[in-house]
Amino acid sequence: MIDEILRLSADNLAYAEALISDVEDGKMAEQPAGIKNHPAWTIGHLAVSQDFVIQLMEQPSAMEPSWLRLFGSGAAPTDDRLNFPIKSELLSVLKSQHEKAASAFREHFERRRGAPNPFPPLVARFPTLGDLVLHLMTTHEAMHLGQMSAWRRAKELPAVTPVIAPPPPAEAPTAEMKPTSDPVATVAATVPADTVAVPVAAAPTPKVAASTSRAKKSAK
Repeated sequence: MIDEILRLSADNLAYAEALISDVEDGKMAEQPAGIKNHPAWTIGHLAVSQDFVIQLMEQPSAMEPSWLRLFGSGAAPTDDRLNFPIKSELLSVLKSQHEKAASAFREHFERRRGAPNPFPPLVARFPTLGDLVLHLMTTHEAMHLGQMSAWRRAKELPAVTPVIAPPPPAEAPTAEMKPTSDPVATVAATVPADTVAVPVAAAPTPKVAASTSRAKKSAK
């Protein structure tokens, strides 16, 4: 499951990059059609959320205190562009936080997953710490990315698709010889693929009765 969750998290990051790829820095804080959660705030909020994952894995926070105040839970986005970091910094911090969170998640999640959720507002929905972490890394990000997609529509920007490298191919499992009582099957399993296997004929059954009869005649 660890690899699958990290794959989804990486896809979220790729989608976040795609959603702001063609957005001018000066327009990152605009709030068209009453949409409050603009890209400048959303990207920062997702970076802070990844920092929460890091802390839940009992690793030190890597986030500036000013970011926690500006982008933390309950912070209200404004349309003042000067209140937010520039686009390149927002994206750089989000990528860095994703990497740190992924590393902490891979190393510590199994040990920490059964602990109780320490965030009271979400205890009813996510009783365990593991539930909360999985939410933060997948559905929470996806929800906010959906808001950015709606923001793009309000700005009459075209739809985008995340670009993410495919996972490396899994190594083929090593074939194991299984014991068998069938001599033909045993031989066929060891013959190279480009060789025609010749079935092994069963050994003839000794004619014990005939040999015994001749032995009695010789004794007379």
